[in-house]
Amino acid sequence: MAKTKEKKRIRLEVAFGIMVVLMVAILAVFAWTVSDVQSLEQENQDRISDIQSSRIESCKTTYAGIQGAFAPFYPPPPRTKKQEDDLKAFKDNIRNLERGCEAQILHPKKVKRKPDKG
Repeated sequence: MAKTKEKKRIRLEVAFGIMVVLMVAILAVFAWTVSDVQSLEQENQDRISDIQSSRIESCKTTYAGIQGAFAPFYPPPPRTKKQEDDLKAFKDNIRNLERGCEAQILHPKKVKRKPDKG
């Protein structure tokens, strides 16, 4: 009878040991997954920032191109007062549109970067 109690105790200890090892393994996998998700979140924020910067540059380039495309059609000097006013209004309109390029960008909340351990 003492031997069966001893065997049960050993089985219980082994089962408990296996459960502890499994629990530690699960926690390690969870910690690794969480750190990987944070890394992906930062990568996505960096990508979004790059895309938005590209959109701003593209927008400004578009309006500069419009102004450049119409430049050959500007009335030649000497210009009348109305022509000068119209040309100034056109250029001002293009400048205002270029300034509006940055307004189209949504500013997502910043993700705090953790310092690299290494």
